[in-house]
Amino acid sequence: MDEVRAATDVRMPRLGGDLVRECAERFSLPFVLLTGTAVLSALVVTLPFHIRQISDFDTAETLRWTGWILGITSLLAVATTPAWSYLGSRRPRLFLAATVALSGVALVVLACVRTVEGLLFGRAFLGLLGTSSTFAFLIARRVPRDIDRRVAEMQTAIAAGQLLGPVVGAGIVHQLGMNVSFAAGAALLWLSTLIVPASPASGEPSEPSLPAGGAKPRPWLCAASVLVASMQLWFLAPVLPDVMASLGVASERMVATAGLLSLAGGLAMVAGSLCAPFLTARLGMAAVVVALPAASGVTLALLYHARTVPAFMAARFLQVFLLGPLIPQLTAHVVRRDTSQAIGTVNAARTLGGFVAPTFAAYVAAVCGLSGLYMTLALGGIVWCVAVNMPLLTRMTSATVAEQPLETGHGRRR
Repeated sequence: MDEVRAATDVRMPRLGGDLVRECAERFSLPFVLLTGTAVLSALVVTLPFHIRQISDFDTAETLRWTGWILGITSLLAVATTPAWSYLGSRRPRLFLAATVALSGVALVVLACVRTVEGLLFGRAFLGLLGTSSTFAFLIARRVPRDIDRRVAEMQTAIAAGQLLGPVVGAGIVHQLGMNVSFAAGAALLWLSTLIVPASPASGEPSEPSLPAGGAKPRPWLCAASVLVASMQLWFLAPVLPDVMASLGVASERMVATAGLLSLAGGLAMVAGSLCAPFLTARLGMAAVVVALPAASGVTLALLYHARTVPAFMAARFLQVFLLGPLIPQLTAHVVRRDTSQAIGTVNAARTLGGFVAPTFAAYVAAVCGLSGLYMTLALGGIVWCVAVNMPLLTRMTSATVAEQPLETGHGRRR
């Protein structure tokens, strides 16, 4: 009995240590992505007001500077992310920690400058750093088990950061000022840098090779699908004032109502990302890649017929939720089977969608109105599913079928 008790006493701390290590490995990357996305998303909402305060230009010139200051980060990130993914493929944890830490330094620079040119420089520096999520996906690929779940959790963390960042950031600026917001964001980024070493690590990574008989990877096809999906997700922001007016919202309540509408879209994105593995397992890959995005495109047409805020919010929630599982599924497919450069390419497409969507929506709405915007996006979504997602589904299915004998025959060795 004493020997059993002694063995139990020795084993319990070991089990506790394993549990702590497993939790740290599982949640470290989502935490880093959540904090990083929240901090950078908050800037998109709060910087325009800060620019107005420090600008010496007239209103029209200030608007032009605001567009460049907000957009240059995404533009440069699109250009640099594939290169960073290649350079960081061997040591992604080091590059992730460096990127997050340098992003904190960029926030300190933004807090110190008092000219719009300085803000442009600081935002350009953020863009040159690329996207930290690329390194997170490279780290996740080092641990092949449950890679779909890991990618879905990271996509959910990104969506949650985009949801919470603007709300918390606006509250800090309103109560404590812009400099405190910059300082809090930098401190949060540096804290998340300390969490990076807890992320999963394994042996020397190798680029995945496709089994015999499988389809050759097409990262550009995945990137095109992710770009269009991102445009359908993030098109609404620049036309929110027009949407509020069309729904009959009083001017003094427009900002609060627009915040609720953005919150509904963010919650739908989080729910869709979380449900991605479940929906793929239950409904099949064809439903997630083709059927649900096509239904989301049809739902876009319903936005025009919504005449009340609750009806519009419900239609928007459904539209985003149906599209939510697609990007995690495509990202998991690329992370599992493709090269580090392909991961960077697909991630850059998601970033580019965040820049193209509001620009495209503002232009179409100015020319054709809200009805023209909704119908253009709905028809474009259906064409996208037929022209891009159906061929993409064929290649994804071919790759999955080709891998099945390998997994069955060597499951124990893996």
